[in-house]
Amino acid sequence: MPKEFKIGDEVLLSIKNIWIKRIKKKLDYRWLRPFKVVRKTKGNQAYKLELLKLYLIYPTFYVSLLELY
Repeated sequence: MPKEFKIGDEVLLSIKNIWIKRIKKKLDYRWLRPFKVVRKTKGNQAYKLELLKLYLIYPTFYVSLLELY
């Protein structure tokens, strides 16, 4: 069963494809803090998240990188 989230849900973001200088993948966290789902794309395959300004990345992520908080 594929994952689906509703607008307003809080989700954890996987650091799998995100490069952050201070995170050591083997020893540190695998998920970033909970973020609010702002919008879903057509077909529910990607979701736009409400990110903090310090994250200089595009705010839309594929469903496999998200986990319900």
